Amino acid sequence: MPEHSFAEQIQAATAARRVGLEQVLFIHLEKDLALLRDLPFADPVVYVQSADLQTGGTFDPAKARERVTELREAMGGRDAHVLVGFGVRGPDEVELLVDTSADGAVIGTTLVAAAGEGEHAVRRLVRSVRRAAEREDRVRA
Repeated sequence: MPEHSFAEQIQAATAARRVGLEQVLFIHLEKDLALLRDLPFADPVVYVQSADLQTGGTFDPAKARERVTELREAMGGRDAHVLVGFGVRGPDEVELLVDTSADGAVIGTTLVAAAGEGEHAVRRLVRSVRRAAEREDRVRA
C-alpha cells in the first residue's frame, strides 16, 4: 500500500489484524518514523525503502543501514520485523545486509525477471539468496 499515507497504512493494518491478517507497512518518508512509536499493535512488519530511488535502481548499502537504524531507534525499543527493499537484486545485496538488524530483504525486479525465464531461474535465485542470508543467519530471505 505504498500509495497510501503511513497513517492510512497503520489504520488498514490495524483492521487487518482484527481479522487475522498481517499487512506490511511501507515506510519511505523520515517524517513517518514518529508514527512508529505509538503503533496500536505490536511486532509490525515494516518494509524500509533502502534509498531514494525507483524500484530496480542501484542499491545503497550505507543508506539501507542508516534507514534500518533510524527505524529501530524510532520504535523506541519495541520489536518490529524489518524488510529492506529497492535495489536489492540478489545475494550480493543480501550479504551487505547481513550485519544490519534487518530481518529480511525484498527482491522484486530480479525475481520478476527470473519468473520470465522460468521455474529453474526462480529456484536458482532463491537458493543463491538463501545461501547469502544464512551466512550469519540474520537476514531471512
